[in-house]
Amino acid sequence: MAVAQVGALNSFTASTTIVSADVNSNFTDLRTAFNNLVTGADQLAGGITVSGALTLAQGAADTGILDLQSTDVGHGVTTVAATTVYGLFAKDVGNAGGLVITGLKDADAGDAKGALTLYGIMGETTSSTKSASGDAAIMLNVAQSSGTGVTAIGADANLVAIQDNGGTRWIVDEDGDTWQNGGITCTNINSTGLLGIGTTSNAGMAVGVTVRQGANDDEVLAFGSTDVAHGVTTVTETDIFGLFAKDTGPAGGLSITGLKDASSGDGKGAITLYGILGENGNTTKSTSGSAVIMINAAQNSGTGVTSVGADRNLVAIQDNASTRWIVDEDGDTWQNGGITAVTATLSGILSVDDTTDTTSTTTGSIHTDGGIGCALDLWVGVKANIVGDAEVTSNVQGTTGNGYLDLRGDSGASIKLRLTDAGLLVLGDTTNANCTIGLTVDQVGEDDQIFCGRSSGDVAHTMTSATLSAVTTEDYFTIQKFSSTEGGVRLQSVSEDSALVNTTFNIACYGGIALADKTATGSSALCEIYVSEIVATNTLANIAADGVVFGIKCRVGGTNRSVFLVDEDGDLYCDGTTGTGATVGLFDDMPDALLCRGFDLARGRPEEIVQTKWDEFVGDREQELVELGILGDTIANDGLVNITQLQRLHNGAIWQAHVDRQEMKELIVSQSDRIEKLEQKLLTA
Repeated sequence: MAVAQVGALNSFTASTTIVSADVNSNFTDLRTAFNNLVTGADQLAGGITVSGALTLAQGAADTGILDLQSTDVGHGVTTVAATTVYGLFAKDVGNAGGLVITGLKDADAGDAKGALTLYGIMGETTSSTKSASGDAAIMLNVAQSSGTGVTAIGADANLVAIQDNGGTRWIVDEDGDTWQNGGITCTNINSTGLLGIGTTSNAGMAVGVTVRQGANDDEVLAFGSTDVAHGVTTVTETDIFGLFAKDTGPAGGLSITGLKDASSGDGKGAITLYGILGENGNTTKSTSGSAVIMINAAQNSGTGVTSVGADRNLVAIQDNASTRWIVDEDGDTWQNGGITAVTATLSGILSVDDTTDTTSTTTGSIHTDGGIGCALDLWVGVKANIVGDAEVTSNVQGTTGNGYLDLRGDSGASIKLRLTDAGLLVLGDTTNANCTIGLTVDQVGEDDQIFCGRSSGDVAHTMTSATLSAVTTEDYFTIQKFSSTEGGVRLQSVSEDSALVNTTFNIACYGGIALADKTATGSSALCEIYVSEIVATNTLANIAADGVVFGIKCRVGGTNRSVFLVDEDGDLYCDGTTGTGATVGLFDDMPDALLCRGFDLARGRPEEIVQTKWDEFVGDREQELVELGILGDTIANDGLVNITQLQRLHNGAIWQAHVDRQEMKELIVSQSDRIEKLEQKLLTA
């Protein structure tokens, strides 16, 4: 090494410039000159500027290899460094290497930032690539030694960690996965210098170190230790644990590399950024926030700097040149892996710039093994697929402006249910112009049940297909079309065959005031059944002459029979052709007239009945009327009248009276003949 200096070779002064030349013949004088620059406190009296490369070798010492001091600094952290030291470089582990860069700052500035700052200024447009090959204005590159070279540090191994005084708060690993014990913060790192090596000046530096390499592209600053042996000689010498170099030969950019061998076995610290602040850290979480460690990226703009530009990458973390994590100028982050965090709190807007659709809980732009909580509205732009249960503890409402809530079946299917804001619920369709608040069910072309009342917890009647409309054994009420193509309705009730069940279908009406009008056009009943025919032109039509408008059917003798009918004239028809003694002569062997009188005496009030001497022959006929089925029970037990049987009794009484009259007529005729013959005998005597 040769020198060119201002002044004599053995009397260097501060700001002396050292340039490359052959100095084999005067090395002793050069060493003496450097020693003259060192003060009694082992400090450089001025600064040093390096035009080529600067290598500091500390042998096997484990103390700091480079201290940066300023007499106006007084941080007081003397357990780490002298109170005037604001920056120091040291090995991470004594006999293993690894570079530790420590920045120390007192509280004089009061800005709560910048104990250690990395500040990268780009001379070109910064890359915006978000992939494993992405680059950024500031690059952190991690590798593991492999023979004399380097390789990726291994599956799931941690690449970069951020600590709070030894407590790890954030990690990114070789998959690009990040772990954090809190929120995401941004950091800023800068460097300064004065002592010139390879240069004579640096207008931007008052006190510090400036190293100018000329056109060289190798290391500009390296830190070595004889007890370090990482073996990565394709990067640097095996005992170098930290080095500074250009990122790109003709373009610049600062590349900081830390190298550590395997002797410590602690799996960390190839590079450590350790910022010690003299006051409480800033807690602002905004674009003006700052932190103990700052990373600041910018792009040159003429002679100044500006932001790197929309969507440009600011910081990237790589695994041996394979990008795993990126943050861009919007504060957006990209990563080639998942996030593992105890709690992650975002104070702004989380935006995922990805259009991947989802078909399961593990696909799509966002997926999680846990639940998702949302304090305000959740907006789904296309559709929401719910595989499990959907539980709503408050309200479900349609989109504002539409005025309805729609539910569909499979993807692309038509609307299966609509609930309007007015209160109309429509199944199978979307509208009903004749219903504002209510329920409308459109079966389209289906012919089975449109409504089913079911009680699976306590009804079990065993019926399935024997009923007019098929049911399950738990169904107790169904509504169905009577004709599959022409409409009409069938109401069907089913109950168990139990002695406890005496009523299967019940219609109950309450309220109103019953009218006494018994005319055909003026009467109205509290419970009515209305029947009309129609014509095809939306017009009501009269019931055909003698047409049956109401009927009752039941299962009798193994077949379904009509047992009661009402026709359009109001005529009543009942089935009187079955059952024992159901003919007109049912009571021919009994005194039907006496039974009729006994019926009146049993059900009438005595003061309303005018009795004659013939009533003496009637007697008490009430029990006999019960036994004959004319009364359902005694009058005292609220027995009802069997109108059909009573009519049969009347018919029998009429017939018996007719027979009596005919026999009386025969007797009268016979007696008249006898009288006439006696009269003739008297006249001839």
